[in-house]
Amino acid sequence: MLIQIIQENTEAAFLSTLEAYDKKARHCGVLLCRFSLASVRVTDHRLLPLLKDTLSDIDGQLYFCSDGDVAVVWRGRFKEIMEAIISVVSNAFPQLLDGHAKEEIFRFYDSKVNGEDLRLLFRERLNKVTAASPQAKIETQLASRKVLAPAKEAQFSNEQLWMLHKTIPLRRFKKMPDILIVDDQAFSLKLLMGLLEDQYPCHTARTGAEAIAAYAEYAPCIALLDVELPDISGHALAALFKKYDPDSFIVMVTGNNYVSDVVAANTNKVQGFVVKPFNKQKIFSRVEAYLERRNT
Repeated sequence: MLIQIIQENTEAAFLSTLEAYDKKARHCGVLLCRFSLASVRVTDHRLLPLLKDTLSDIDGQLYFCSDGDVAVVWRGRFKEIMEAIISVVSNAFPQLLDGHAKEEIFRFYDSKVNGEDLRLLFRERLNKVTAASPQAKIETQLASRKVLAPAKEAQFSNEQLWMLHKTIPLRRFKKMPDILIVDDQAFSLKLLMGLLEDQYPCHTARTGAEAIAAYAEYAPCIALLDVELPDISGHALAALFKKYDPDSFIVMVTGNNYVSDVVAANTNKVQGFVVKPFNKQKIFSRVEAYLERRNT
């Protein structure tokens, strides 16, 4: 049996596994056994003997989640392995299906097709686990006592506004859309540049102030804005750019999936919202959306 058992920091470990599969351009099958819905606690010493034969030649992982659910991850023979696991577990724990449909208890995901759904699901789980931990509560209390330095206001100077009024009309003459990439993390900035610069002119900024200056200078066709910047919120930048350039095409980029970020993005009427870790397909889908809009 080649299955690895993960019982600590499960949600974070699961997200790391998905990221590793993405980096290797591989995909995996994930069967989420939602035991928490039926209030059935299935421990490793009860589950492993049942799955010994089914998983005997499978390379994968079993994640025992904090809420009692179990996620089985493996590669290849998706339908065969999934059906075998469901059959064995259902027969051993018939109470699982009392009042529940089989599809409700057992959810299958293909990371290639449903990868984003999986990441969103486990980020939500990780946020709940982190928020519920005693250490997180202590940190929240300490943070509430701190006097935070006010963030810089998102605004153009008079000179920048004058420049922006000159550069916006020039956008329609650009043969190739240029892209402003705003991210304070060197790795993310390098990754996005690596994906885009071979095909499109790119400008970069690592702070909100740099982003404002670059936007005024270039009036870029597309702006990729990191939500969390050291001086000015990406949402504040989006609101500013939309105020003075209503036709701007803005995509928010974030490492989190907080409801507040989605609400702010919708309020600013941006054209996209991409959650890290991002890949070529996610980014280029936003560029294609811009091209479609420009051509209509």
